[in-house]
Amino acid sequence: MDFQVKLKLKNDSEVFKDLKGLQNELIKQFPGLFKDVRDGNTTYSGSISIEFVDELKKGVDFGTALVDDPGTPGGGLTTFVNTKVNGNTVNPYDSRSGVALNTPRETATVARDILHELIHTAGPNHTDDANQATDIQIIATPIMAPDGSLIRVNRILGPGARLDLIIHNIMSYPGIKLNGKPINEYVPNKFDRSKVSPGQILQIIKQIDTDEQKTK
Repeated sequence: MDFQVKLKLKNDSEVFKDLKGLQNELIKQFPGLFKDVRDGNTTYSGSISIEFVDELKKGVDFGTALVDDPGTPGGGLTTFVNTKVNGNTVNPYDSRSGVALNTPRETATVARDILHELIHTAGPNHTDDANQATDIQIIATPIMAPDGSLIRVNRILGPGARLDLIIHNIMSYPGIKLNGKPINEYVPNKFDRSKVSPGQILQIIKQIDTDEQKTK
């Protein structure tokens, strides 16, 4: 099964200029999400095409806007969730402590965050959030103080979840602690966050089918 995406991209950033490099990274990374993912005898693949535009029409276009947010350490936001007409924003501004002002984030990282938001579009959530695919579900339990303030969040693998699927999952965050250990420390090499799981693919297919029925 092949997932094909046509993405419109608007650049409202003052610091990020590497649009050709971003296009190349998206084209390279998107198929990698589905590489080696197998569900029984079914294998999956993906392809993405990029169109740079001056305007994104909400409720019409399937697109991403690059918007500088110096006060936020990276990331993005999905503002309208539909597998046909989705809008989201991604922050290309590197606001980490010690980084010079007006420094863009690495192109490959911006591409990964765009794909993270695209996966949100089709249903999958973060690995420690509710309504997640069973094979990557982390159970998060808040530990509260008597005054109602949060002390910490204990996270453990859910029934049927697999650590190897979670640690490389594009919907995981490196700062999440699993059984008291930061999730990126489970990875002996680079924490790449480059895959989806078989359970997430089933979520995506279900969401696509639901949206197809709504628009008929």
